[in-house]
Amino acid sequence: MAKQVGETCGDDALTYAFAAMNDYARMMDGRCRVDKPSVSLATGCSEQDMVAYLSCESSIDPFSFRPISIIGDGSKWDEMCTAFTSSYKPCVEKMKCRFEPVSSANMQLFDGICNRPLTLRDQKSFGKCLSDYTNTEKGQKCIAAMAEVDPMAPDAPSKMCQV
Repeated sequence: MAKQVGETCGDDALTYAFAAMNDYARMMDGRCRVDKPSVSLATGCSEQDMVAYLSCESSIDPFSFRPISIIGDGSKWDEMCTAFTSSYKPCVEKMKCRFEPVSSANMQLFDGICNRPLTLRDQKSFGKCLSDYTNTEKGQKCIAAMAEVDPMAPDAPSKMCQV
C-alpha cells in the first residue's frame, strides 16, 4: 500500500496519510502505532545516499542526540535549532532517497521542538536538568538500552518499542 500511495501521490502525501492513521490508531489504543514503512528499503538507497545522509547528520551530531534529554547539553537548544533549521532539515529535504525511519523521526522530533515556541520553552526549561542527569553514571545506566538501538537499522522501531 505505501509503495502505491508514494508513487501515486508523493512522499509528502504518504507521510501525511501515515501520520493521520497513526493518530487515529493511538486514539483507539494508546499502545498502537502505525508507522510509515521505509520506502528506502523498497527502493534501496545507495552507498552515496548514505554518505549524503551522514553529511546532513554531521550538522546536528555535535549536539549528541540521546534518549531522555534529546541533546547532550540542554543549554544549547538555540544552537541546535539553528543547526537543524539551517543545515539538517534543508539537506535531508533535498535527498532523493531517505533513510527511514531515522530521517523522518529526526525531522518530526526537532521540527516539533524547534518550531513550536511552547515546546521549545519547555525543552529549555527542563533540558538542562535532563542532560545533567543523562551525563551522570546513574543516568547513563538508565538510557543505556535505548541508546544502544541503531537508528539506521531496519529493525530500529521494533527494538525501540522493546526498551
